[in-house]
Amino acid sequence: MQKRLFLLASLAALLGILAAAVAVAGHPTAVAVTGDPDMLVPAANVHPAANWHVQPVPGAPAVLPWANTRVNTDSTNWAQNEPFVAVDPHNAQHLVVGANNWQSGTGQFEVYAYTSFDGGQTWAASQPYINRNASRLNAADATVAFGADGAVYFAFVAFSPANGAVAVSRSADGGRTWAAQSWATSFAGEAADKPALVAGAGGLYLFYQGSALYSRQSVNNGSTWSAASTVDVSGRYAAPVVDSKGNVSVVYATPNSIRLARAINADTLQHHHCRQHDRAPAPRDPVSRRHHPGRRHRPQRDDVRRLGRWPQRGARQRHPDQPLG
Repeated sequence: MQKRLFLLASLAALLGILAAAVAVAGHPTAVAVTGDPDMLVPAANVHPAANWHVQPVPGAPAVLPWANTRVNTDSTNWAQNEPFVAVDPHNAQHLVVGANNWQSGTGQFEVYAYTSFDGGQTWAASQPYINRNASRLNAADATVAFGADGAVYFAFVAFSPANGAVAVSRSADGGRTWAAQSWATSFAGEAADKPALVAGAGGLYLFYQGSALYSRQSVNNGSTWSAASTVDVSGRYAAPVVDSKGNVSVVYATPNSIRLARAINADTLQHHHCRQHDRAPAPRDPVSRRHHPGRRHRPQRDDVRRLGRWPQRGARQRHPDQPLG
């Protein structure tokens, strides 16, 4: 009799626990979030609205004229990774892909370029690292850009056993062969990593990271490069793009934010948070120094350092009527 009462009591307690769990699950609880308001997120168990529904996208399924195509044509046991693709702005059928090519267990790293002139149906491979330095036998981190001169530019990091340095190769035949190569960063000093290359107004722009996020510019088709300019002392992983007017915008990461820097007419650099653009200060009258309320300041060419000299975030800019020097 006592055993039967004990079993009934246990069963009743178990049912009570289950009922309480169901009641709690039916009422979502708020998630307390403190700190940066940009990091606020909704509770994970918030129920969708009553009128929320999912439906298929209208239209016929996309049909490609060919199946997935293998880009690399080698038959070795080398592995490929970190691909980067660029499209010829004057010919959408012309594609150039850059990628790492490495052999597991040997420590050997290469970069290859893969070129297609038929929209990706067929591909040809080439090696842009043509001026190999004895202290930098390996290569990785490919990035590709089409220049205003119609040439293809291929940047990469050459490394091992010495610190990484960025090289840029040039192809005048669409990426089939590579006839020139320059070193964009110095052999001495800190290692360079994660290059990103674009062609904008004023030439080629190269971004890379070391102890900070840097940029360099070439105005002679990659033959020589400017000194390094700091974009952001905390910047990493640059992703630059160019608009139809040749202005360069680069999105990059810092330890706690995503930021945007823009180069207008290849001369000025403006920094923004991607979620909120800061209002620029109103310009001063050159004579009276009075502010003009409501008028948005547009930096002029003489306001900042020129031709790829990107002022650091927070750096003071020279007023147009302030003497040089």
